[in-house]
Amino acid sequence: MSFPNNTETPLRHFVKEMCAPQAADRLPMKKGGSANIKAHEFYDGFDWDAMKSQTLRPPYVPIVKSRTDIANFKVSEEEKPPQVEYKPNGDEWDEEFATCSFHNPNPNKV
Repeated sequence: MSFPNNTETPLRHFVKEMCAPQAADRLPMKKGGSANIKAHEFYDGFDWDAMKSQTLRPPYVPIVKSRTDIANFKVSEEEKPPQVEYKPNGDEWDEEFATCSFHNPNPNKV
């Protein structure tokens, strides 16, 4: 298994132990089970309790200006799916969808 030169040693070891050719040799399959993953040096300093309580701060928080802001997504024209025109059928089940055109009674609230 080869890695880019700038790959840190703990990550190399972690990937090798997770991707061992024999399933029984993989990190979570060894005695200790999935706790072996949490104990691996790659995760030194990781706050597992914060992750479990959903208070862990993400490493990157994109700036999103509105519900329909797609500035953080870059797609070439070739990768875009064909556009299908949406025609509502009048039952208004979809009036709050971000892709629908509807009057927002609270334009300052996104």
